[in-house]
Amino acid sequence: MDAITSSATFPAVTYDNGILQITVAADPPGFVLYGALDLSGFVALQDLLAVMGGGPVDAHLGELDFIDVGCLRVLVNASLNQVIKVVSASAPVGRLLRLTGWNTLVDWRAPDPCSITGGG
Repeated sequence: MDAITSSATFPAVTYDNGILQITVAADPPGFVLYGALDLSGFVALQDLLAVMGGGPVDAHLGELDFIDVGCLRVLVNASLNQVIKVVSASAPVGRLLRLTGWNTLVDWRAPDPCSITGGG
């Protein structure tokens, strides 16, 4: 597995395992997740959050096609312990947040994706 490192430019790919791709930005601090976030990307997600420090951090989740509940729990817990702002979220992320009831625990800068209906 490739190590997660921060980047001064955006978007610079800092992790790609063929399933999940992560880009990291320095200004403003944040990250974009692309693809599917499942067990194969769990350690990379934890490493990413450790590299990002204590926040504030912008999380762009709008490009995720899938997220499992374990990885979502890591993001939600991180949002409670450090300042993580969810700037965008895809329909699958919004649906899982709504099903778990965690949609009330995260800070939304973009419109709440939990109101999204339909596919995804």
